[in-house]
Amino acid sequence: VGTPCKTTLDRCFPGALPGHAVLKRTAQSLKDNFGMTPSNTMYGDSICPDEINHEPGGLASLMSDHWGEVFPMGGIGGAPFVGKTGFAAFSHHVPDDGHVLILFGPHVGVSEAGVVGKYCRKGQSCDSSACGAVLSAYCQVCDDAKSAKVLDVDDMQQSWLRQSICSRVGEIKMDPEPLAKVTEVAFDMIKEHLLRIVDHSFGKGKLVLVGGVQINLPAPYDDHFQPKFFQAFDESMRGQDLLAELSFAASRLAKSIPSVGFAPLQADEVEAEEAKEPPLLMTVKVPDTMPDDWRSVPLQVRTPSGGTIPVQIPPGMRAGDTFRIPVPVIGRAHV
Repeated sequence: VGTPCKTTLDRCFPGALPGHAVLKRTAQSLKDNFGMTPSNTMYGDSICPDEINHEPGGLASLMSDHWGEVFPMGGIGGAPFVGKTGFAAFSHHVPDDGHVLILFGPHVGVSEAGVVGKYCRKGQSCDSSACGAVLSAYCQVCDDAKSAKVLDVDDMQQSWLRQSICSRVGEIKMDPEPLAKVTEVAFDMIKEHLLRIVDHSFGKGKLVLVGGVQINLPAPYDDHFQPKFFQAFDESMRGQDLLAELSFAASRLAKSIPSVGFAPLQADEVEAEEAKEPPLLMTVKVPDTMPDDWRSVPLQVRTPSGGTIPVQIPPGMRAGDTFRIPVPVIGRAHV
């Protein structure tokens, strides 16, 4: 908490969650709402083939571990270059009366120094670009927009990225974080392309699309995912929006207490009270809406003076319970 990497993550990619939280929430939502399980669901993804997106513990790896074999749809940058024919082949592998689930979106690195678009890969001493294809396409358009519109048959995927970025290059340049903005633009064009190629000819089950930005973070932090799209489509291609199940409504809660692992956790009340004898104690109330998968995450709790201290929610605590912690003392002052 408070590192350059964390500061950039919060500023540029609000609402981003660790991969394990995204998996747990989406899997639970789809099971509860539609009865979707690994045995009745075909899973595919449209993400960049960059190896850092497929490391153990990342969202792509966690999703395939849970849902089973993955049908890869994405090319460089994450666009679904398999097209309509590839989607038709994939969707017709679905079990009888089963479902189709697709994870999609671009990726971007955030370095230890908090630089968007940079990532230090294993075995390398310096940061390199991530996503290299998207960032390169943006630079190519900036250097020569006219040439960027020309299709290179020997580099067709990169040509598509350049052509897609061209129409919004002015908007990207004007943004205070252009590399975060170009990643957002990449998400928009990937989503638009995916929605053009998918259909519901495979049967009576649901077609579920989970989209967002994969954020590659330096060790020891878990990679994150900024959810931007979560919809389930029926046979008439009417979408049911489930995105709220991957986010918190901040207005419902009084105070926000960020966790050490970057996953935000909310608290209804943090108050200090004088004990009969030192030390000063704080009463922390476990929020009524706290999700089960984050109960063991260490927190940084704000103290009466405005400082923070790390706190672990004690085992056995339930939503609405309270517990006390001492406010640390430095010299004669409470933090």
